[in-house]
Amino acid sequence: MEPSISPWLRHPRPCLDLSAVARKPQHRLLPRDRRVARAARGGDGAAHEPLHVVICGAGVIGCSTAYYLRRLGETRKRPVKTLVVDRKGVGEAATGVAAGFLPREFHNGPDDQLHDRGFLEMRKLAAELELKTYKPLPGWLVRPDSSAGAPAGTAPWLDGEVSITQQIGEAAQVDPSELTSALFGASGAELRPGAVRGIEEVSDWGNHRLTGIRIDDDVVRCDVAVVAMGPWSVLAEDWFQGFRVPLLGTLGSMAFYDRPAGSVDSAIAISQPDDEGRDLMVTARADGKITCLGVQGGHKVLTGQDLRQINPEDVLPVQEDLEAGRHAFERLSSLARGEAPGSIGAGVRSVMTNRAPMIGRIPGYGGTAYVACGHNAYG
Repeated sequence: MEPSISPWLRHPRPCLDLSAVARKPQHRLLPRDRRVARAARGGDGAAHEPLHVVICGAGVIGCSTAYYLRRLGETRKRPVKTLVVDRKGVGEAATGVAAGFLPREFHNGPDDQLHDRGFLEMRKLAAELELKTYKPLPGWLVRPDSSAGAPAGTAPWLDGEVSITQQIGEAAQVDPSELTSALFGASGAELRPGAVRGIEEVSDWGNHRLTGIRIDDDVVRCDVAVVAMGPWSVLAEDWFQGFRVPLLGTLGSMAFYDRPAGSVDSAIAISQPDDEGRDLMVTARADGKITCLGVQGGHKVLTGQDLRQINPEDVLPVQEDLEAGRHAFERLSSLARGEAPGSIGAGVRSVMTNRAPMIGRIPGYGGTAYVACGHNAYG
């Protein structure tokens, strides 16, 4: 059975619906179900019985879900107690090594409206959370060109053998670590270190209801769970009956250079492949952080089976991609020519096979289980 896909078009917030558990089930309600249903409707006990939610994954998707759950609970005037589970910590996997590039128009796919609404929502979030690193970002699509000089009207550090092919439209940038930490901090959620191993459920007349999440050797009881583990959301296929997560993981290898804050103009340059098949994306932030994502001969793709065999903490950069990025960057810019990066990192982003993110209820579980993954490069 394919999961239900909600492209989040009408509202740019996670689509976990507190009223979902109150919809009329197709089977008789167990005693606890009746209490949860009454509370979800805002009836008897609503002010005293919090909805217990477990979010699997503490990346930007999991932490933003926790943040909007807190706001939704305040609007509905009923408490929501949220536990976020992650084996690495808040924003420590792919989110932690992301460049933070937020293009509004540089996108083409089935989720265009979602992408645009998300861009506008990010602007509001930056004000609400008082993010220091959020700012508009100029950018260009470029190509290596040995006959060209430094292009005029661009960032001063884009001074190598490069020609401009297109200016990127409206865009912004943010430090993903700052964003994710701020979302989590404002959510009021609790962080639980550990690995999610499965679920607890009850079945009645062929219908299922999630009752808890297995974390390492423990079971945490909850009313609702959200799977937001990026590419490792594929593991949920083993937990929920008849559920499929048709995604792939793309491995990105990053090199980071540090300069004094304010010494480098904020900008992004995305290069076409050079004559040796090297792709490059360079992002410079106002805090002096420069991120280089290099690719040699195309992105490295991980299948669902590959992802089952590797843990998030074991993801390492691909050496040939790091070398490709270094050589391509030195050709485009003199900023770090002849210099080794200060640090390196790697992350895996999730991409659905139909290119649209998977957001919504997991079928067959009566509104007690949700999924949010497959958001590709721009979250």
